[in-house]
Amino acid sequence: MYDIVAAKWKSWGFVYPFIELVLGLLYLTNIAPLATNISTALILGISSIGVIKSNMDKKKIKCACLGDVFNLPMSTVTIVEDLSMVGMSLIMLFQYEIL
Repeated sequence: MYDIVAAKWKSWGFVYPFIELVLGLLYLTNIAPLATNISTALILGISSIGVIKSNMDKKKIKCACLGDVFNLPMSTVTIVEDLSMVGMSLIMLFQYEIL
């Protein structure tokens, strides 16, 4: 298991996809942008730690991003994807502070 939160709290693995769905809907509707960006930075930042650790340990883990539709291994692309979302949320947080 690569998710460090799910390793401690088993229900997190079931809740996590719905949290990502809610974050996506909040971005689409622009509801509570400050809270949305803070939540995205925290949740995906913590998730990135587990992805980076599993890649450094050379573990061959199937990425859960697309479910069972594609057999995608976790790789550098997964790290770049997670960290770019964290970066974008931080940039948006910075923009809100300037306005």
